[in-house]
Amino acid sequence: MPTIRLFAELRRFTGASEVTVQGSTVGEALNALSQSLGDAVREKLLPDGRLPQELIVLLNGRNVQFLGGLDTPVAETDRIAIVPVVGGG
Repeated sequence: MPTIRLFAELRRFTGASEVTVQGSTVGEALNALSQSLGDAVREKLLPDGRLPQELIVLLNGRNVQFLGGLDTPVAETDRIAIVPVVGGG
């Protein structure tokens, strides 16, 4: 089962920095996470069934937008990181 590492505000929904989920693709893994945590997380992760621009999703350190998006396959030992985009000035 892939492990999802959470950063910033997403950690407060789980109380943990890492969560193990079921799924054979990035999309399935994110859906499994959002199903277990409820509507508030679902709105942050997949508000319209796509990855929002406010989040960067990495699979083993590589941005999934450049791999296959939500259809990117994952293995049991893979690590997914969800990193909110932070802006400042």
